[in-house]
Amino acid sequence: MPLARTAPAALFALTTACAAPTQAVPPSVEPTPSASTPIDHAGCFMLSRVDGSEAQIVHPWECAAATPPASTFKIPHALIALQLGIVTDPDAKVPWDKTPQWMPAWEQDHSLRTALRDSVLWFFQRIAPQVGRERMTEWLTAMHYGNADASGAIDQFWLDGGSLRITGAEQLAFVQAFFAGTLPIEKAHVDTVSELLRAPIQQWASRLPEGRTMPATTAEFRAKTGTERDPAGNVTWWVGAVDGPRGRWVFVSRVRAPGEPSSRSPAVAQGAAALAAAGVL
Repeated sequence: MPLARTAPAALFALTTACAAPTQAVPPSVEPTPSASTPIDHAGCFMLSRVDGSEAQIVHPWECAAATPPASTFKIPHALIALQLGIVTDPDAKVPWDKTPQWMPAWEQDHSLRTALRDSVLWFFQRIAPQVGRERMTEWLTAMHYGNADASGAIDQFWLDGGSLRITGAEQLAFVQAFFAGTLPIEKAHVDTVSELLRAPIQQWASRLPEGRTMPATTAEFRAKTGTERDPAGNVTWWVGAVDGPRGRWVFVSRVRAPGEPSSRSPAVAQGAAALAAAGVL
């Protein structure tokens, strides 16, 4: 597996050019090399300070490939629901309709808070038709989120084989804008979703392969996973921000690998190791 290289400015600019230009993205700052050990990662890994002043990238060609965002889409989805007033209280419970679910944790009433924590698909599938295709497209376009294509089934377009696609570079641009507070979303709603995502790294320990443990750290995360089927196999995501001894950083980890989706996430395992190697934990 090739080792990561600290991204020179030209390489970082080339990769992030895959994301649509937007005033919502933090101002471009020339990346400078960061002092860290080489990073090994099985897919796309991107790490940046929120202002873009320091950045690293593993496999830029892989980070330029677009796939459905899967459950990482719950971040912009939650922002849109709050902005439009579809969700007014993040702790208000929505009744589960008793339809059998893939995950036992989904088979109960959920609020926006618990739906983000447990990645409850049915909760967001209820919200999507209330947003509607036209407004969904308008807000995805305004946030420059991937290809902003909500033309697929309104409760499926961000999932396996859906119309919505996003590259690793576009994900990084989105999370930079989110945590920099430059999205066209009211600050109160951005703060709400940021707080709902906050968790220690151990929240994702169950996503590791058997026998693996999370790095020891007191760093705080605000992040979301995603899993989807791809023609080539299984795609896993882990994207968000980490607050550690070197301040706040935003990151994207995505792994495309053979096999069927499961509760285990190569993106989390590879991402946690890469963050530790980068010295931000």
